[in-house]
Amino acid sequence: MRLFTAIDLPREQRNFLHRLTKELSGIRVTPQAQLHLTLNFIGEVNAMHFRKLCEECMAVTTTPFSIQLQGIGTFPPKGPPRILWVGVPPCLPLLQLQQLLKKKLLTTGIRQEERKFRPHITLARIKHCSQKDLSTFCKAHAELTFPPFTVTTYHLYSSRLSRAGAAHTLEQSFELQKDTKN
Repeated sequence: MRLFTAIDLPREQRNFLHRLTKELSGIRVTPQAQLHLTLNFIGEVNAMHFRKLCEECMAVTTTPFSIQLQGIGTFPPKGPPRILWVGVPPCLPLLQLQQLLKKKLLTTGIRQEERKFRPHITLARIKHCSQKDLSTFCKAHAELTFPPFTVTTYHLYSSRLSRAGAAHTLEQSFELQKDTKN
């Protein structure tokens, strides 16, 4: 089973972002229901590691926090763009949650992705979009800002790849709550 942890977006923000991507052609748009902020890409996991992973995720304690979506851009920074994204400005509680989860994943024996965590929401995969259209779109929406929303839950998803793209299935949700033992 191929897994990742993520934060879901509020419905209104998913709806707006999905409509926004309709302005471009030559891209494969992320399905509206699958717009999320990936915390940790875990990869392939067997049943034993899955159970241990769920136990470790339940043990994560942190206070709910707010995040905001802001700005549009592309990855990679050099070379032809392949991903269209909306960003998340620096947010210490988000980074702390991601790091807590990373540490918990290490205790399960699951190898971690090496890339630096860059909080973003993938809006689309860029296929045959003209560079001019993409540049115009990014400049027009560079200052895009959404109202902050409170993160009270994160999720464990499985992902099944196919020619049509990835299909995500919610495996388990985890409530953020402060450690009450101290």
